[in-house]
Amino acid sequence: MTTKFQSQSRVWENRNILIINSPDISSPDSFKGRFQRTTGGGPHVILMVIPIGSFSKKDEDLLETLRKTFGTKVFEHMFILLTREEDRHQSTEMLKDRDDSLNSLKKCKNKKFSNYKAVGEEEQQQVDQLLQELVILTQQNANKPCAMVKEDTLSIVLVGRGGTGKSATGNTILRRTAFPSHLSAQSVTKTCQSGKEKWGKQEVVVVDTPSLLLVPNDSEGPSQLVEEVQRCSYYCEGNKILFVLVFQLGRFTQVDQSVLVQLEKIFGEKVKEYTIVLFTRKEDLGGDSIEDYIESVDCNALRNTVEECGRRFWAFNNRESGESGETQVTALLTMANELIKSHNGLGYSFTLDEIIQRIKDMRSVQEKSKNKSQKQDSRNRPKKTVPNIFGERSYK
Repeated sequence: MTTKFQSQSRVWENRNILIINSPDISSPDSFKGRFQRTTGGGPHVILMVIPIGSFSKKDEDLLETLRKTFGTKVFEHMFILLTREEDRHQSTEMLKDRDDSLNSLKKCKNKKFSNYKAVGEEEQQQVDQLLQELVILTQQNANKPCAMVKEDTLSIVLVGRGGTGKSATGNTILRRTAFPSHLSAQSVTKTCQSGKEKWGKQEVVVVDTPSLLLVPNDSEGPSQLVEEVQRCSYYCEGNKILFVLVFQLGRFTQVDQSVLVQLEKIFGEKVKEYTIVLFTRKEDLGGDSIEDYIESVDCNALRNTVEECGRRFWAFNNRESGESGETQVTALLTMANELIKSHNGLGYSFTLDEIIQRIKDMRSVQEKSKNKSQKQDSRNRPKKTVPNIFGERSYK
């Protein structure tokens, strides 16, 4: 059993190849530190070895550690080697058992089978074929290594009702049209998507989400809500994760009132401690400030939401460009980094298992409430009367 990083080099087809064998990886922090002490830069290829039929929760945790260490680009540099080719028929069942559209294993397009029992010429052919495919993968990535996620990477998750300007806000932060956005009362965003931009020395990841409140329940398999939360987690990078509630200035609906409550049900009560409120359509303020608007607005529900989020709020004019456009984004990022600093340099931390359990519990409560309501309606429904053959009235 490998207990520490070990490296060996060899020459193959006039190429110097450094092979690093890693021990069991328990966490992103321990892996990153030990890996950097072994090699200065990132790996060109990450070769994950999995015996057919034995893909486990531990392997899923390993993939999550790699994603957190290298970011979402890790799957472009990953190659899955499925050993025990003699049991190849089990590979289909292995993937079918975890038939999840977000299954990390399926994100890696590069896979190959290997036969442990091969010897002599057959064994050498396997090695040559594998190395050739790894070289091709490296060339596809322009011979660039897979870089680690920078320590100060900030991930911002945009949440809110459809039609509030979430996507436009994301585009403003990213300084480009990364997300489809146009004037609509309906949600334009149908699934989570992300983009990354560098502001000064800091990389900022923006995750645009569909309306988590309006996602339909899928009775077969994982619900769409679970899938979107998984996808959201997948796009976030680093350990500085914050949420931004996006509302449209001058319009605070019943659905808007429920956004923070829904967010707490999914991510836990502490999520509001890592949340900022952002209003779009700042241009509608005229010459007034957003602070004046909050103080004078005739909407207790809105003020309560702002209070619950620690009175952290800001406003965007998503049509603004140039220096004034950059200034409003810089102010938001300053607020976000100050919030991170107040939490000892860490953003919101969550595990998918906890969130999925909360969603299941929430669905269970909703289902029980629905059944109770249906039974109540059934009892309150007027009874039908029909004449019987004797001319009397009978009841059903």
